[in-house]
Amino acid sequence: MSQSKRTARPLDHLVLPVADLARTRQRLAALGFTIADEARHPFGTANACVFFSDDTYLEPLAVASREECEAAALEGNAFVARDQAFRFRQGAEGLSAVVLGTPDAAEDHIRFRSRGISGGEMLEFSRPLRLPDGREGLGSFRLSFAAD
Repeated sequence: MSQSKRTARPLDHLVLPVADLARTRQRLAALGFTIADEARHPFGTANACVFFSDDTYLEPLAVASREECEAAALEGNAFVARDQAFRFRQGAEGLSAVVLGTPDAAEDHIRFRSRGISGGEMLEFSRPLRLPDGREGLGSFRLSFAAD
């Protein structure tokens, strides 16, 4: 059996399912955090991220449209399906994912599949992005999933 090289990955962010994004924003602001504007994903979820100076962040994640989320999960969107599974098993609040940085999500996806730990198909999407400092742009994301 060959040894494969293990590569340490930096923490990118933590996904924190929440029941009420507005209430979560109020709580985090009361604690002194600067929270980005609410941002909607194209598959029915929304977030309001807390960015840190080391480029890591917290992603409070809410269901903005149950219908869109359910349709996306049925179409194979692993991000939404895993969020729904977490909420079903654990409730609407918690820590559902640790997201690590990678230079190549597609390569990671292939590796996860070959090792039998894939958490679903890769997800690629873009959406408008506005950071707390006012900068705007288009955020593009490519995600691969390892199963728990």
